[in-house]
Amino acid sequence: MVEDQKIIVKQCSRKQVIIMVVCAAVIFLSGIAIGIGTTVLLAQNRFIKIAPSHMTAESLTKKISKKYDLNSQQTAQVQTLLSDMFAKGKLNRDEMDAKGKLNRDEMDARRDADAEIMIAQMKLILTDEQFAKWNENFTKLRAKFKKFR
Repeated sequence: MVEDQKIIVKQCSRKQVIIMVVCAAVIFLSGIAIGIGTTVLLAQNRFIKIAPSHMTAESLTKKISKKYDLNSQQTAQVQTLLSDMFAKGKLNRDEMDAKGKLNRDEMDARRDADAEIMIAQMKLILTDEQFAKWNENFTKLRAKFKKFR
């Protein structure tokens, strides 16, 4: 037997409706912000921050000098080394453009050889403590880059 049931509908004032809509919007926007933040954090671990194309030997020297507290003589030596490495990199890119496409193994071998030269030169320029920090960061950067080859 069905008894008479009264459906009670609560009437909300306009103020209450506005408060509920505002709360729902805040919750929705917070969810979006959290999702975007999580995506950015995940992306940072998966992608390499490649040096901008406007990165020059001078600007990189300034960053290295500041990060590893180089003296003026070391800064000048690093500037010369980086200028040479940048020029060599440009020659390699020009050669690749001229030949069309180089073998991946050949390109990797050139990069590794250039990195070894740079490591040896930096070891001569930096103090043991500076070199240890620089080499650790450089090794991490190379490993991160090799993941994407």
